[in-house]
Amino acid sequence: MCEKTYSKQIYECGDWENVDFTFTPCNDQTKPGHTVKETPLGSKRVKGKCGKANCRNP
Repeated sequence: MCEKTYSKQIYECGDWENVDFTFTPCNDQTKPGHTVKETPLGSKRVKGKCGKANCRNP
């Protein structure tokens, strides 16, 4: 089985993004049982703004 673990980072301005921690790829995602299982690890607050072009409060 393929698995991806991620954490949600929440910025002071209200923007957020998911950050990948690990990703175990599949050999062939078209086969049954070879879908990617996404596992959230929780969230954390980050000081400052995300600094990306699509931020709500750049």
